[in-house]
Amino acid sequence: MFLPVFRAGPCLLAALLLATPCAFAHGPEHPLPPAAPADDPVSGFVEAFDKAVAAGLPADLAVPVDVHRPRRDVAAAQLVVQDALNIEVDIPGMPAGRMYRGLFGGREAAITRIGTQVDISVPVRDGVDVTGYTAGSPDVLRERVRNPDAPEPGRRPVPRPRDESHVMPGWPFDMDPPLSSEQASLGRGVRAIEDPLAYSPHFFVLIHDDLDARPLHIHSVFAAWWLTELARKILPAENIRMSYRYRIPGVTDMPYGYPEALDNWHETVKAYAELYGLAHGKTYKHKYLLMSRDRPMTDAFGVAFEGGNEAMASTEGRVNIVAHEFGHTLGAEHGLAERRYEGWWWCVTNMATGTDDLIGDCHRFSYDNARRIRSYLRHGPDPEVLAERSFSMILN
Repeated sequence: MFLPVFRAGPCLLAALLLATPCAFAHGPEHPLPPAAPADDPVSGFVEAFDKAVAAGLPADLAVPVDVHRPRRDVAAAQLVVQDALNIEVDIPGMPAGRMYRGLFGGREAAITRIGTQVDISVPVRDGVDVTGYTAGSPDVLRERVRNPDAPEPGRRPVPRPRDESHVMPGWPFDMDPPLSSEQASLGRGVRAIEDPLAYSPHFFVLIHDDLDARPLHIHSVFAAWWLTELARKILPAENIRMSYRYRIPGVTDMPYGYPEALDNWHETVKAYAELYGLAHGKTYKHKYLLMSRDRPMTDAFGVAFEGGNEAMASTEGRVNIVAHEFGHTLGAEHGLAERRYEGWWWCVTNMATGTDDLIGDCHRFSYDNARRIRSYLRHGPDPEVLAERSFSMILN
């Protein structure tokens, strides 16, 4: 923000300075938004959202969704904010964000309130619709992010594989090799690393330097909707934290796209955690995903250690790629995915693979995978499973 130079008396200059006492407290990168006109429903929506939530939930708001027409023609949709969720969203330079569950135009929505923003994420059959508002701005972000294999409107779909998927051996924890069945029967192993109640689920998404994307955009498209399911249906008693980081030399600039990329990401995360005092080696509840522009490994939109702490995913993948890879780290499996009939057509759950492009996404975990995730977060990886097989690297 720049103040113009006036040739005026000291009283006028003082009045100008006193009129904006907080403009410099936020620094040049995060200036205060301009004051919204009192009668502007778009510029004032964030303030209206905060007032409605503070008055108590559920709350109903009329939401202006199109400001590119004359104001008399602005369409309005109904936003119902139903519940506050036990999710904290952490983006550098912004105060801690909150998430809510609601209905937007009658459809299930995940709502993120952080900084000067309100983003509304609505999963649809072939992607995610995002509607975003900024305090004091007359502009509305309206975007549909479609899966890369979704057919263009008016064109017939061309079937292609969702993802390549196969298993390779790997060992993601800084531990001894898998225990024998005798050792497992003595209760040793991963469960002995920590008290399951000592930590809460904490997901880190580290954005690669080759991605020109805002963290809030990554969150609204790839994360908000599945975090809502996780908090409401799978882990309602847990406090969940989602952190985004970017531009970290030696971390978010690491090379990828080769067979050893996930192993090297594991070593990179170890160094990063040691530098910043994170609990990487102390808990199975902290997960680290590198979000990249291109595929992290050949023929793979994502890769993860099954039950481990690290994963990688590309924005070239489907909008459920982050849910899918974090799901692997939480013990979810391809084989427990489901095909469901919801609404007017069939869909598949987050861990599905296959070649049927005519089937949409449910944007949910299957019932069996939800149970596995719940068990994993409560008890940790099963020592008997570790005795039978090591952790595996899953390519998707």
